[in-house]
Amino acid sequence: MQIPLDILIALAVGFFLIGLGLGSVPAFSFSKRVRFLDHVVDIRNHPAGWETIILDGKVVISKWTFLGTHKFLIGQEQAVVTIRYRWHLMGARVRFLVNDQIVYEE
Repeated sequence: MQIPLDILIALAVGFFLIGLGLGSVPAFSFSKRVRFLDHVVDIRNHPAGWETIILDGKVVISKWTFLGTHKFLIGQEQAVVTIRYRWHLMGARVRFLVNDQIVYEE
């Protein structure tokens, strides 16, 4: 029994993409701790899309969203955390801004 070449190529590409996707899952599960003045901000993400922002040990944002933007206050300061895919889709990129100034970026 011979399998046509186009089906073999499609299967090979499919297996490659599935392997690439499964291999990159650990990169989307992260926990970052950032210090801003006297405050500690924990940024957590789960591969299933659950994102949590913890400020000084208290949860300020915890919701299901894929790579979203989260706004909250640190005292009187406006803080924004954005989580996006990297250009190669092998992980997430985190940006933490306070009053439109970059505090942390990875």
